[in-house]
Amino acid sequence: LTYAVYSFFTGYLNGLRGFKFEAALRVLYGFLKLFFIIGLAAITMSVFYAFAGFVLASIVIVAVGYIVFRKVNAETREKIRQQECSPIQFFKFALPLFVFVLITNILLSLDLWMIKALFPPSIANVQAAYYTVASTISRLSFYAVMALTAVLLPIVSHLSHYERFDKVRLYIRNANRYTIMLLAPIVVLLSVKSTELCVLLFGEKFAAAGLPLSILAFGLGFFALFSVLAAIVSGHGKPKIVTIISIAALMFDFALNYILIPVFGLFGAAIATTVSLFFALLVLSVYVWFTFKAFCAIKSIAKIVFAAFIAYVVAVLIPFSGFAIFLVYGLAGFVYFGVLVFSGELSQKDFTLVKAIFFTGD
Repeated sequence: LTYAVYSFFTGYLNGLRGFKFEAALRVLYGFLKLFFIIGLAAITMSVFYAFAGFVLASIVIVAVGYIVFRKVNAETREKIRQQECSPIQFFKFALPLFVFVLITNILLSLDLWMIKALFPPSIANVQAAYYTVASTISRLSFYAVMALTAVLLPIVSHLSHYERFDKVRLYIRNANRYTIMLLAPIVVLLSVKSTELCVLLFGEKFAAAGLPLSILAFGLGFFALFSVLAAIVSGHGKPKIVTIISIAALMFDFALNYILIPVFGLFGAAIATTVSLFFALLVLSVYVWFTFKAFCAIKSIAKIVFAAFIAYVVAVLIPFSGFAIFLVYGLAGFVYFGVLVFSGELSQKDFTLVKAIFFTGD
């Protein structure tokens, strides 16, 4: 319950484009969870106190959030009053978004549920444990772009309200380009030597998680880009579109999992999820292109894919295991961005733009 109130405060600040306040709350909450959840669990060696730590962290962040909310609300109350919408207008916009969030959360968990349901009971729990490891690691690519999705919705909504469609198209092109640029090395490097990564993070017993991870890394990359496009379309006032597409993807995912898991096991579940998420991304990409006449230049995508391929080759050719994985990942990442700079895809203009976004909010 307290976490829900915290989510309201961060969402409110995000809607006002008070990104610095929102970021401060999120960072503070991360430190509070680290301190209370892990601290209490380490002191007591009890799972109960780990949950108690989560509650305590949420209570503290709500108290801090309320102070920030009062300050920001006092400064913007008149501005908000001038743009108030009726409860019916609010729920017409919010309900599809609520359904979208619900469906996408089910979509990201459906493969695990169906593994539990379709595997023989004697091995279902063990297979589910392997798949949970693969799924958890694969979500790193999605977490990498979460901030971008949060920022895009209020910005696009604001620009669409004032019919600044030229600016909206610019944001779409830049957002997609930077998202693909950020995701490509993460997806490729999670996929290569995925078994060694699972063993390093979770131990030898979880080596079986490597194969599904090598596939899921791409699936969650597709989902991350889908989420960016969903924020753009929702900000444009069309949340129903992303909801309908996500429902179709969920139905497709269910059918694929039902067919592939009995035949291919964990690999089949990973394929089903990845194909379903690619389907959702493809459909939404087509909608964005026909609606805004903007996406990302084919030339840019080609350069990014080529740079990611070079990074993949570097990671494959250098034998590594254990903590040396991160050194090779760092080298491959350096090569990736070096290729982008050398090809002219990444230039001083991009660094200036990113600096402006983070430090001036422009």
